[in-house]
Amino acid sequence: PTHSVSCVGSYPSDAAARAHRPGPIQAVIQHSNSAPFCIKGEGGGEGPCVRSGGVRSRAAGGRSERGPKDTLVSGDGRGRARRECEAAARALAGPAAGDVSDDGPGSPQPSARPRRSPEEEIRRFLLVVSVSCCFLWFVFLLSFCCRCVGGALFRGQIATIDQIFTQAQRHGRISFHMQNAGEEGLQVGSAAALEPQDHVFAQYRELGVFLWRGFSMQQVAHQCFSNVHDLGKGRQMPMHFGSRALNLHTISSPLTTQLPQAVGTAYALKQRAGEDAVVACYFGDGAASEGDFHAALNFAATLECPVLFFCRNNGWAISTPVHEQFRGDGILSRAKGYGMYGYRVDGNDMLAVYEATKEAREYAVQHNKPVLLEAMSYRRGHHSSSDDSSTYRPNDELEWWQNNNNRKPPDTNTHTYIILCSLSLPHSLSLSFSLSVCVCVFVVRERE
Repeated sequence: PTHSVSCVGSYPSDAAARAHRPGPIQAVIQHSNSAPFCIKGEGGGEGPCVRSGGVRSRAAGGRSERGPKDTLVSGDGRGRARRECEAAARALAGPAAGDVSDDGPGSPQPSARPRRSPEEEIRRFLLVVSVSCCFLWFVFLLSFCCRCVGGALFRGQIATIDQIFTQAQRHGRISFHMQNAGEEGLQVGSAAALEPQDHVFAQYRELGVFLWRGFSMQQVAHQCFSNVHDLGKGRQMPMHFGSRALNLHTISSPLTTQLPQAVGTAYALKQRAGEDAVVACYFGDGAASEGDFHAALNFAATLECPVLFFCRNNGWAISTPVHEQFRGDGILSRAKGYGMYGYRVDGNDMLAVYEATKEAREYAVQHNKPVLLEAMSYRRGHHSSSDDSSTYRPNDELEWWQNNNNRKPPDTNTHTYIILCSLSLPHSLSLSFSLSVCVCVFVVRERE
């Protein structure tokens, strides 16, 4: 049915009457085939609807009076009352042809958005799901690519430092240098799995760990040249770094002394409630033959300290091969004797080292127990600038490692790992987040 909406107001002119005037204007919807319907405005009386000039309004006492100075609704307060009245009337009447809109008389009211069919809603929902999953897959793949690219950059920095500072030592500009060739992957991979609050006790072949945690190449140069900018002020041998800000304890020259010190630091961390940190202690296979190694592992196991013993088994203790050091199954077999958890990992596979170190750290933090990791690698360079490895190992062995095993990680293992992770998408959290976003978008559009 057709209908018309009108809002009329009548206010007395004298001040006494204004004090007892009726509330804001009443809206009346007049349908062509139904009785008049009155909408009571705020503050309005309870009197009956009365006719006033063909338009119904409600006044106090049920009558509509119009004095000589009475006017229709106008001015700021009366205009607001009129707008509120019209809005209430439109809300009840709904849009119809011929209604007066804000654009002017005779302009049609905007029509409601047509509701989509269930099939269209399903298609839109699946589209949102697909786009969200593709986006999260891209972010997941990008994070692994950035990690691998970052690792490759640090490996390049380590090789550059080895080359430059070895030549500087040969020229007599520095007194000593330790090379890292062949062990870059285990250094960067293990450092990436640690957190900034973790403490690190290194030996002297962990340059990648220092670089990863923020020790710059310029600081390496300052320390090797023992200048005024050296954090140790020239009181250490070259390649014996340390940084309090980065939780990197200064390297000690005596072999294996860092292991008991690391256990003591881990025991101190254990005494602090809620301390989410571990101690990572690096050493070589030659240090595992020292007495401090056994004392440190025994203390860590009996006191249950959160410490990671990271052994770099590179096959040589200066000039002594591993088969002349022990007859057991490497270093890992000693973990069982001390009742601790242990890992053995390919030290040339940077991402495998990262995964093993990450899992070992989580175990040490959750259980407050030590973990022994053995990274199998090979020392391609000399032990130090004071060593000539060609006098005690054959050239064929060195060439095989240079041409085969040490090329494998960046060319095959890393790329294969990225592809498998991107295809499998094992992180259920990412998928759950994607579905949550889809549901939220769907609900919001429904409410619109």
